[in-house]
Amino acid sequence: KYSNRGYRFAMIEAGHCAQNAYLWCAEQELGVVEVGVFSDEELAKILMLSYPQQAPLTVLIVGRRK
Repeated sequence: KYSNRGYRFAMIEAGHCAQNAYLWCAEQELGVVEVGVFSDEELAKILMLSYPQQAPLTVLIVGRRK
């Protein structure tokens, strides 16, 4: 339906999800960091995704603040 734009829309939505996670973490007084450098294939394997049909778009690390 969206042809090549579907990929771009997925990237935009991943950003929206990350932003919502940041807002939720702020409400819960949690720390959050987005990691942009990771091995797509290795992380997909850990998450048991069928790479390359399914692949991680971003990584968020959430934890308690000091």
